[in-house]
Amino acid sequence: MSEHDHLIAMLNRLKLTALRDQLDSLIDEAGRRDLTIRDALALFCEREIARRDQRRIDMSFGLARFPFVRDLAGFDFGAQPSIDRAQVREIATGRFIANGEAVLLLGPPGVGKTHLAVAIGQGWPKVPAAKPLERPDEGRGDCDRLHGAVHAGDDVGCSATIWVRSSVNLDEN
Repeated sequence: MSEHDHLIAMLNRLKLTALRDQLDSLIDEAGRRDLTIRDALALFCEREIARRDQRRIDMSFGLARFPFVRDLAGFDFGAQPSIDRAQVREIATGRFIANGEAVLLLGPPGVGKTHLAVAIGQGWPKVPAAKPLERPDEGRGDCDRLHGAVHAGDDVGCSATIWVRSSVNLDEN
């Protein structure tokens, strides 16, 4: 087995697929840029991390099964003056995910809930991981309360999510 094949086998074993797939070009780039071993290793790691991040994003988009492509720039806030643009922009940052929160969009059909949900979901592909639950059933009572109120036809009238955090209520005008 040649040195190159041995290196490829080790990269496979370590599951460094981006490094494996780009090995020759990365070595050439490191040589052209006259990088030190430390700088070359940093370059290799950056490329591997970038590939893994992109694969995570691609897989997440596939699992999300977005029905279409939308962005917030295409949403007509003028047609829905009841929507707080600042609140939507805050939600679009994705901070609620890092905080272990969820967002619930409420409103009758045709007011833009799906457009906003898809635009927000497609707008922040690099979101930090959610904080883990301290207890598996954390927030369950709030979710059950909301579910019961909605099915009873009650006006929920509060910010409601799994942990009762963020919501946007879309009215018809």
